[in-house]
Amino acid sequence: MYKIVKKGKREIKIESEGELKPISAGVGEYAPDINAKLSKIIKDLNDAFGTDFTDDSKVFLGRVQDSLLEDKELKNKIEHNSKENVKVIFPKYLDRELSKLLNNNMNFYKRIVDNEKLRKKIESALFELVYFEFNKYKKKSNKNNTKIT
Repeated sequence: MYKIVKKGKREIKIESEGELKPISAGVGEYAPDINAKLSKIIKDLNDAFGTDFTDDSKVFLGRVQDSLLEDKELKNKIEHNSKENVKVIFPKYLDRELSKLLNNNMNFYKRIVDNEKLRKKIESALFELVYFEFNKYKKKSNKNNTKIT
């Protein structure tokens, strides 16, 4: 199931060369590496725990990851703290996002909540992915904002 989410209005200006600047890094881009990473997480979970998570579960994890990457408070923590410090508080943010998406996939949520080892594995995998993606886009946006004089 797909959902259209309005994220605000942006003005796109055409510069003298006639090229359009991207609205922001990552918007509208196909991210095969993210999909591959989520597929690997699902495969690893299925192998380690004998679960039968499917592509629907990958979509669910993708939504959780996207929500985490959009969380301003979490982004602020990642930007201003060490990775180890952020990892300690990450479960709070993961719990919040899982709870928000609970109604969309009760079966997936229940399996995570009922199995502490599975939950820790998902938590660890999503933390690494979110932390990596945040820093990748931060570096990309810093490059785009750097002016050469």
